[in-house]
Amino acid sequence: METYQKEREQARKSLMIADHVLTQTYPLVKDPKILTVVVDNLHRATEHAVSAILGFDRLHKKIPPFHDSFADKTRVFRSRNRRRYDFKEEYLDLITTLQDLVQERIRAPVEFSRRESYVIADEEYKLSKLTAEKLKRKLELAKLFIEDMERWIRDHERTIR
Repeated sequence: METYQKEREQARKSLMIADHVLTQTYPLVKDPKILTVVVDNLHRATEHAVSAILGFDRLHKKIPPFHDSFADKTRVFRSRNRRRYDFKEEYLDLITTLQDLVQERIRAPVEFSRRESYVIADEEYKLSKLTAEKLKRKLELAKLFIEDMERWIRDHERTIR
């Protein structure tokens, strides 16, 4: 199995976990801390999707070698693949937003639950709120991104054969 196929499968799995936690587990438990699991899995899903696309292109020598860091992958994806394959600007915004949320959580000195949201406070006490409604929109957009990625790879696999 090629690397891009493994990445595609990992993207699907992470998306399924995020979907399950948001639609099944969270309504039962009602603990806003669970929303962080959704963010982490959505971020993982989009990261694997980008890696799958770049891995496919790299395998077929459509893009030059790049570092295996998320920042480099995002840069290459933004500069080359977005125009070539007509990916929506919303996808890049989603990827960036999820990356920022994960980084905020890593750097945040304070995190807490308030009512039905999870609040992340930075060093200057600027607050970011995670709510189920916000994450549902991000989940739907991530689903569209993963579907487009799979469709694009499937279509290009056929043309290469």
